Formats: sequence, C-alpha cells, structure tokens
Amino acid sequence: MVTIGCNALMSKSDERREERRLALLRLKDQFGRGGIAKIARTINKEPNYVSRMLYPPDKPGAKGIGEDSVVLLDEHFPGWQSSAGSPANDAEPGIVLSHSPKSIGSNEIEVPRFEAPASMGLGRPTPDQENVVELLRVSSSWLRSALPHISSPANLAVLPASGDSMEPTFSDSDLLWVDRGVREIRTEAVYVLALRDELYVKRLQRRPDGAILMISDNKSYDPYVIENGEREQFQVLGRVVFAWRGKRL
Repeated sequence: MVTIGCNALMSKSDERREERRLALLRLKDQFGRGGIAKIARTINKEPNYVSRMLYPPDKPGAKGIGEDSVVLLDEHFPGWQSSAGSPANDAEPGIVLSHSPKSIGSNEIEVPRFEAPASMGLGRPTPDQENVVELLRVSSSWLRSALPHISSPANLAVLPASGDSMEPTFSDSDLLWVDRGVREIRTEAVYVLALRDELYVKRLQRRPDGAILMISDNKSYDPYVIENGEREQFQVLGRVVFAWRGKRL
C-alpha cells in the first residue's frame, strides 16, 4: 500500500515538474533571443541555472523548478504558468470577460473593451450578458514592450473602472487592461473579481489561514476579509496589468 501511494505521488510530482518546465519554456520563447538571460537577470539567478530548469527530465544536469523559484517567477512574471495562446473563456455564466481579442495580421491586435464597469467601491452587479462596446486596436510591438509579462495577448480585455476606492493607483473612468489568464492569486496584486455576483477591482492578499484580504488602496476604505465560507461565491477573473488614465488635463 505504501509503495503504491509513493509511486502515485511521484507520478503527480513528475507531472507538475513537466508542466512548470513547459510553462517556463513558453515564457522564454515570448522574449525571443536572450530570453534565458532576461529571466535569469530578473529573478537574480545565473543563466545556467535557468537553462538547467529547461532541460528535459532525462537530460543530465536537469533541475526542477522548486517552490522558491515559483514564488520568484510568480512575482516578476504573473501568469507565467497559464496556458499561452488559449483565451481564458471558462468564466461561469453571468460573469463577463469571455470575448477574446482578434489578431489583425501579424502587426496588430484588437482587444475588446467591455461596457460593464469594475467597481472600486461597493461593487456592481455582474451583467447577465457581456457587452463589448468597441475593439481597441493596438500594435503587437507595443504589447510586447508595455506588457511583456502577460500570459498571452489572447487573454487581454479592457473595462472601465468606477469609484475612488483604488485612488491613487486607479481613478474613476480609467480603462483597466486585464490579463484573464491569471485566474488565481499567486502574489499580492490588483485583480478583477466577482464576489456574490458583484464585480470589483481590488488588491488581493492571501492570508496564512487561507482567507483572502480584499484591500482598497484608498485608505479611507477598510479592508474586507473573504472568509473560507465565502469562497464558493468568489472568483478571480483576471489581473489588472495596465491602466489608461481618464483624467482631463
């Protein structure tokens, strides 16, 4: 019995190791030439160290991606473990953000902008249906330069912010660019989330006891604790990675 259990555990461990290796390989490929050096420099490791993490398991010198490396990669390259190239369209019925960007040749991409605002205050009801009001056309080179760490261009969506609880980070009417490939809290960051059928944009922090702290950057608003009993009503829809400011000059 013990032997069977250990074999099953090793099988799962090997599968997880290979998933991480392939995810890191995709991340390296996103950067093109010099990708290994860029990753190594960012996480403060030697290039040879990163190269060995990319080795196939049966190659001499291969190194698994341990939990300490996962934490560093999550911090600097959020969404790196997501499946590249596949839109995050598995949201539950009634939750927005399922329309996917469309490539325009090899130089441009159209990113959907949704009508539903993400509340930075008391929350807004999630609409029964998504409503794309326009497609924002941006160059692929701008995406690579401005958003180099997103899970995939196919996972991008834009929606307007509403309220003042995330001031000064975001303001009312800012256009928030959301990476829908990030569907879980891997590091403290600002996320779009659904809680009890209401849409929010908040900074999320996972506590040691498993509860989630929902934080407003505006200190006039108190943090809210999402207890374990509320987890079934909670869903991460994506991570905010960029904002176009809506203020008049």
